[in-house]
Amino acid sequence: MRSLRREHGWEPMEIEGRIPDGLRGTLHRVGPGLYDSFGREVAHSFEADGALCSVRLEGPARALAAKRVIESAEYREETRAGAPLYGSRATPWRRVMNGLLRRRKNTGNTALMRWQSRLFALVESSWPTEIDARDLSTIGETDLGVLGSSFTAHPHRVNAREAIYGFGMRWGPKNAIELAVLPDRGAPKMLGEIPLEHGVLLHDFAATEKHLVFLVPPMRFQLVKALLGIGGASDIFRWTPEDGVEVIVVPIDDPSAIVRFRVETFFQWHFAGAWEQDGEIVLHIARWPDFDSYEGLRASGQTGGKAYLHRVAIDPARKTFRSEPVWDAPCEFPEIDPRREGARHRTVFVTTTKGARRGVARVALERGADDVFLFERGACPSELVYVPRDATCAEGEGWGLTMVYEPSRDATCLAIFDAQRLSDGPVARCWMRDHAPMTFHGVWVEGSATR
Repeated sequence: MRSLRREHGWEPMEIEGRIPDGLRGTLHRVGPGLYDSFGREVAHSFEADGALCSVRLEGPARALAAKRVIESAEYREETRAGAPLYGSRATPWRRVMNGLLRRRKNTGNTALMRWQSRLFALVESSWPTEIDARDLSTIGETDLGVLGSSFTAHPHRVNAREAIYGFGMRWGPKNAIELAVLPDRGAPKMLGEIPLEHGVLLHDFAATEKHLVFLVPPMRFQLVKALLGIGGASDIFRWTPEDGVEVIVVPIDDPSAIVRFRVETFFQWHFAGAWEQDGEIVLHIARWPDFDSYEGLRASGQTGGKAYLHRVAIDPARKTFRSEPVWDAPCEFPEIDPRREGARHRTVFVTTTKGARRGVARVALERGADDVFLFERGACPSELVYVPRDATCAEGEGWGLTMVYEPSRDATCLAIFDAQRLSDGPVARCWMRDHAPMTFHGVWVEGSATR
């Protein structure tokens, strides 16, 4: 969790091992890039300007890396002013004016979306920021012609519907979840909205071929604090476990026929896909006992506590909810085969820890069996992005890609695994010349880069 000190275009990487035949394309990743600027540190990593870190694989012994800060309109405004104008580092008067005028910085520091051959950086408080994939330059913020107040950092594709589904949060006197669909062809459109009693932090959701599922955590958005600029990202949400989690199920073909009910308290950042089975919606989450992980991201990068992979079964007709662990090791950042989005899948890839070591794992959902690789002590792997070997291969065949900070070299590499043999270790490491900041999420783009 150090700031990006050197931006650069595509430059050659040092290769250890051999990049697999057929693995050609670009891994784009994004995360907080500037933890400090103008001589002051951010109060929470979510306030940091985003930075892109990308690796392009061109042959068995050739890879290129590039790193760029996301230059939002607010970032450029601060650069011209030579001082922080947004977030907790701004002056008290500026924070109040930002709150009253609903001005906020679009950091684009959380996730990436590929839609209609375009690349977008996402943060859930703002609209998407379009990126030119050829050189990682910032094109600019866009509402895509239809979006409301914001757009989620975690849209989900449903392959059977040839569309990406997403949502935005509207905070204020009338809080709501605003639903959107981005089809593979044609213009985006809004599907409707779900009214909420309170503003909340809603990071992710699940999508099947028939339903959208939200697990609304027990928290309340502190509107007055936000408007008056009191505190930073850690101070505008209050955890209220007595409220329980609200389960909301939305039929895609009839968004007004919403089913909602409450269950016991927990928290989750991320879902790992979902499907329909015997009248139930089955999904998997990295389940946390509480919201302490949010505070843990303030400065240390340590989330505190532990999350475990759970299988959740929801019966909308009976309003029942079951949650049970399927793997006994702590984990986060669950990922599935992109060809199984919205449909049944049998494998989940996660990051994991054992003692002081971090690693990556493949979990067989039906058996709870695992395949784990742990890096050396102090190394920090990112989310594992799964790339199928080809369009027709079996689920889980292909490669796993993770960016890893290695303290022994004070540098970051792209570690490439055989996805079915993670425990054998990387088949190749592609080394950058220096350190890259932590990244949260990424996207793989097959073949040559386009806009």
